[in-house]
Amino acid sequence: MTKSSESRCLTGEGVSPGIGCGRVWRGSDGSADSADYTPGTLAEEKSRLRAAAQKTAQQMNQRAQALRVKGEETAADIMEAHALLAEDPLLLDAVEKELMAQESGLNTPEAVRAAAEEQAAVLSALEDPYIRERAADVRSVGKALIKALLGAKEAPPPEGPLILAGDDAAPAAFNILPAERIEGMLFRRGSRTSHAAILARAKGIPAVTGLGPALDEVADGSFVIVDGSTGCATVAPTAADLQAAQEAARQWQEECQDAASFASAPAVTKDGCRITLGGNAGSTADVTAAMEAGADSIGLFRSEFLFWGRETFPSEEEQYAAYRAAVQAAKGCCCVIRTLDAGADKTIPALHLPSETNPALGQRAIRISLARPALLKDQLRAILRAGASGPIGILLPFVVNREEIVAVKRSLAAVKEELTAAHIPFAKDAPLGLTVETPAAAIMADRLAKEVDFFSIGTNDLTQYTLAADRTHPASTALGGYLHPAVLRLIAQTAKAGADAGIPVTVCGEMAADPLSLPLLLGMGIKCLSMDAASLLLTRAAIRRLSCQKARHLWAHVQTLHDASAIRAYLTREGKNDDPP
Repeated sequence: MTKSSESRCLTGEGVSPGIGCGRVWRGSDGSADSADYTPGTLAEEKSRLRAAAQKTAQQMNQRAQALRVKGEETAADIMEAHALLAEDPLLLDAVEKELMAQESGLNTPEAVRAAAEEQAAVLSALEDPYIRERAADVRSVGKALIKALLGAKEAPPPEGPLILAGDDAAPAAFNILPAERIEGMLFRRGSRTSHAAILARAKGIPAVTGLGPALDEVADGSFVIVDGSTGCATVAPTAADLQAAQEAARQWQEECQDAASFASAPAVTKDGCRITLGGNAGSTADVTAAMEAGADSIGLFRSEFLFWGRETFPSEEEQYAAYRAAVQAAKGCCCVIRTLDAGADKTIPALHLPSETNPALGQRAIRISLARPALLKDQLRAILRAGASGPIGILLPFVVNREEIVAVKRSLAAVKEELTAAHIPFAKDAPLGLTVETPAAAIMADRLAKEVDFFSIGTNDLTQYTLAADRTHPASTALGGYLHPAVLRLIAQTAKAGADAGIPVTVCGEMAADPLSLPLLLGMGIKCLSMDAASLLLTRAAIRRLSCQKARHLWAHVQTLHDASAIRAYLTREGKNDDPP
């Protein structure tokens, strides 16, 4: 939208597309004044803390039940996760340590604030965006505990359409206000993998994160236009701004209606090329959301959510129950379950991993599983048993050589023998695949393809390891990201290796849902894509506007270009020439 000199645009990251207008409301964000808190003895404060944690967890679980009744599974799952965190021994023990360290008198709300911020800071420093954004959950639960300790009440919202604003997690009001009241969301921190962004996309609410301190300058009650596609929040919009927003909203609504009309239709290009669309999931609710959005399969189910934040490993039975629920939610479509992808930035307390100089290149993922045979065995047993309830696949993360695959096959064979001898039902022919997320795996793809049944290209990690640039660092974007010619060559090489071996190749990661890179992937011969549920409808619509013949021509020309900026400019120019389906 074109901005006038009278309005002001705050720029962040658009994490949920669409246009919304309303008045800013922060509600009670847990920042109530704790200066007047009247403490008791240390024993009494510990008791108050535990009581507040229990009360907060009960309220969150009750809210989760109400959300499920309304069919809002994603929000309910997140609220239940927050309830568990509210009574997490690690957090509560950290608060008690803060209490004992206080020098100027006991203040439990301040101890909660300090402990939550300390844990959130550790998470925020991690590399993986999904894990990093769990810092928002810690802060959110900390604020809820503080409110319980202080007896703070939720401020009533003003009348009319609202733009929810906050720090880095959705205010509690997000889960109790009618969805039709919320026209947009604005956050100081966070990214598209934060729970606030996930909830916004699930409900189709425009959202912008990463606005920083500039958001603090926007007073409650200010009228704002939220553009979740461009990442712009227009404060004090003029009549011209509003008119432009209305037109943008109309166009976006037409695009969504167009995409929704093909929800049950196959993802087929104009010249008849069928593309399989899978969903990425980290919970049963994510699986359900993907299937509702028309996914053909679950291309990636992350198993590490079961291990996160625990001092002990989940048992085989716990894992079996979780995987079985995911498989059943896939309703007869294949659910590909990735074995534990831990280490590096994904810290799991139960592993007790030693400190490493460069953990991203150290003991992680499949290396950890092979170093701990009992851990791998329990996970394989649980996955295979879940496969008795529906089709599954097993995906191995961070594989770089054949020996790793052979070792897993030996474990699989042993597990199958045990299950057979015990007369326990299991998937006897579950496909085995590996993630191609390092240059080593891509370069050796022709040989590795002889050992597995499918490939899944992890474009996020493949990009950072190819460019030697942390994918969350601005340098990665400056170097070109996944449109860098070297990254594209490795993807194309992997696609060819899979085609030559007769095994399917799926592209999984942000690139899969990027409409700019979509024709490149099709031009390379990629026929399977996997992404979050929110991206499925628009990607299907985009596929139906393309032709494989044109995609191959685009890829042929891109191979003559020398840098990512030239590639991006070319694809942007050519993308404007797409015809409607």
